[in-house]
Amino acid sequence: MTEQRKLAAVMFTDIVGYTALMSKDERQALTLLKKNRELQKSIAEKHNGEFLKEMGDGTLLCFQSALDAVRCAMEIQKSVQDDSDLNLRIGIHLGDIVFKEGDVFGDGVNVASRIERLADAGGICISEGVDKLIRNQPEIRTVFIGEKPLKNVSQPVKIYSIADADSSRIVEKAMREPRRTRYPIIITGVAILALVLFSIVYRFVFTKSNQFIDSIAVLPLVNLTGDEHQEYFVEGMTDALIKELAQISALRVISRQSVMQFKNSKKTLPDIAEELNVDALVEGTVLSSDEQVRITVQLLKANPEQHLWADDYIRDFRSIIELQQEVARNIASEIRVTITREEQERLASARPVDPEAHRAYLRGRYYWNQRTDDGILKAIDYFKQAIDADPDYAAAYAGLADCYVVAPAHFTLLPRESYPKARTAALKALEIDDQLAEAYVALAAVKHNYDWAWTEAEQIYQEGIEMNPNYATAHQWYGELLCATDRPDEAYKEFQRAYTLDPLSSIINSVWGDGFLCIRDNDSAIVKYKEALDLNPNFATGYSRLSVAYLQKEMHEEAIVAAQKAEALSHNPWATAHLGYVYGMVDKKHEAEQKLDEMMKMPEQELIPHAGSMAFFHVGLKNYDQAFLWLETAYEQRDYWLVYAKVTPEFDPLRSDRRFKELLIKMGLEDEE
Repeated sequence: MTEQRKLAAVMFTDIVGYTALMSKDERQALTLLKKNRELQKSIAEKHNGEFLKEMGDGTLLCFQSALDAVRCAMEIQKSVQDDSDLNLRIGIHLGDIVFKEGDVFGDGVNVASRIERLADAGGICISEGVDKLIRNQPEIRTVFIGEKPLKNVSQPVKIYSIADADSSRIVEKAMREPRRTRYPIIITGVAILALVLFSIVYRFVFTKSNQFIDSIAVLPLVNLTGDEHQEYFVEGMTDALIKELAQISALRVISRQSVMQFKNSKKTLPDIAEELNVDALVEGTVLSSDEQVRITVQLLKANPEQHLWADDYIRDFRSIIELQQEVARNIASEIRVTITREEQERLASARPVDPEAHRAYLRGRYYWNQRTDDGILKAIDYFKQAIDADPDYAAAYAGLADCYVVAPAHFTLLPRESYPKARTAALKALEIDDQLAEAYVALAAVKHNYDWAWTEAEQIYQEGIEMNPNYATAHQWYGELLCATDRPDEAYKEFQRAYTLDPLSSIINSVWGDGFLCIRDNDSAIVKYKEALDLNPNFATGYSRLSVAYLQKEMHEEAIVAAQKAEALSHNPWATAHLGYVYGMVDKKHEAEQKLDEMMKMPEQELIPHAGSMAFFHVGLKNYDQAFLWLETAYEQRDYWLVYAKVTPEFDPLRSDRRFKELLIKMGLEDEE
């Protein structure tokens, strides 16, 4: 049976004292069990929850959001507070659950069950991940109760208690118990009340002193020059500040693509912070002249909205990198986040940069961030200009490497032309600055997508992530490698981390969808592809991948519509080939052959960059010999999509053929028998 996996807020409950009641009065115990089951099912349904199963006197439920799970748990506890027999403990964790062969299991289930045992009678305990997602809800207060080792869990887990779970109920119930047990329970109730009071005071006092900030977003800086042609420079300053802060491992820093969604936004700061799930925001202005730049920056706590710090900086262009690092250090100091010695050294390693080189570099990043065919070519030109002006400018080499890494996926350059240039640029960047995360990640991408040196690529990705743990693209690309080598659990964690750093990225949402598709969790894949398309309705690749997920669910009409949208948006041969593949898979042979005629009218040299797509096309038409011919061309060309040969569903009809096995062996994706 197909295994399905999804991320969920998992709730585990049990009835305190049920075993003793069972031995004393079996009929009453079974009645209580039924009552508990019906109550939880009813309340869970109100909170978008799913009652999964009973395990003795325990129950397992899952929810789409952590907030739904906590609100459900609080309502359950409130509903039984006057029932002297139905005494519940509840644990909640955000984690991975697996549905297979009619059962449900996974790390999420295991951790939730362990957390439940830490709760007092009438209480609710949650993991740190859940706490982070609900902490801005004014009606819910939590108390940190410690970092606890849990059985069969490799690392200790930070545990919080819901302070709003009615503590007075525990005391009241204790008064009904025999005298020999009353006092320990009363002490427990008083202790919880004390913890609630301590939590309120602690959060109030330390909020005033800028604590509880471990996540931050730098909003797009405002251009005060009055010259729209200087927009590249202001966006570049925003990017640079994000990059400097992102090197601090104790801080979660939202990536550029997500924050740029709020450029010129009229949304309130608390609303933006909630959407990005961060504690604090940085905003500011930039004013530049030919010789100097002035940046004004302020730090604001989001909820409740509170001004924490502001400063004004004026520097000449040659010391602009030093300025960026100084601002990052000052922000870290204000929120009292821990900076390691290595991070301190990186934030103090600025070298003077030629002003013209820096302007060209910022223009290069401006066009690189557009991720369009034309934008990549313009970015390459500007990075080259930066290098000509300053041959020791490591960041410019890293930018050039980034362009050459993504160019084949955009069909801007052929892999055999582009990846070697990416390698050369990345190695040069590291020769100048061996602490540059972007250069490590670009080099790893070459090893991954071109050399197919899977183990070496993984090691280099990890080095880059160590240098900049908040680099969302690094987690995304590393996740793609893990997905391609059929390590879905590890890939899931990297995609999840990339998402937390860049939640409004259509690319990251789509790639996470690919991860689900590769384990045939088609429902979750469809959700992620739709999220990507909500963020960017013109995202052709998102529509093409969505069509594959629909095919897997035999939703043929939906698959055709999605593939047609991809072709209409891209105007690119790969999309035409993909639409032909979809027509073939749903037995619309006439329409598929029409698309094939369109493709075959193209000159052969124009088809070669799309060899992988042509292989898919012939799989759809069931022309398997032709598919293998195109696969051989794709292998020779180091086609981008061939990286996913081991896991992507388009190749499923070929997997039993020995030729496909030989292809995977040549790529190092399978061992020889």
